[in-house]
Amino acid sequence: MLLFELLLELLRREIAVVLRTEYGVRLAVILLPLLLVGRRFLLLLLFSRLLFRLLARLRLLAWLLKRLVVVGWLLAVGRLQLLGIALLGVGLLLRRLSGLLGRVVDVNPVALVRGRVGAAVVWRGRVGHRRRLHRERWSAAIAT
Repeated sequence: MLLFELLLELLRREIAVVLRTEYGVRLAVILLPLLLVGRRFLLLLLFSRLLFRLLARLRLLAWLLKRLVVVGWLLAVGRLQLLGIALLGVGLLLRRLSGLLGRVVDVNPVALVRGRVGAAVVWRGRVGHRRRLHRERWSAAIAT
């Protein structure tokens, strides 16, 4: 139970920090009622996929929540607290800056760590979209 108390206190502190960002308001709307409901419900929800689905549906922390931020939380609970909080902050900052997440097809974390941001992100451009539309028009024209 001590680990859960530590996690709950860390969550409360991080909410206070995250509230200063634009996405922090959305995160607080999700997490603050959960903190008020009770520990058992929060514990069940934290370890279920419902929270991940809800956050992904809001497009708040879709890709980075599953990877970088969760690793940050796990490290922050253990002995590597500074590294965990730094990873959590970097994950939230990168997610906040990536407003074009809908166009991101894949992210290469190795290239991102090496500082090659252009090579790290694979974008879904308009070229493929035009090709698909062209193919659909031709198949519709042939079918009629």
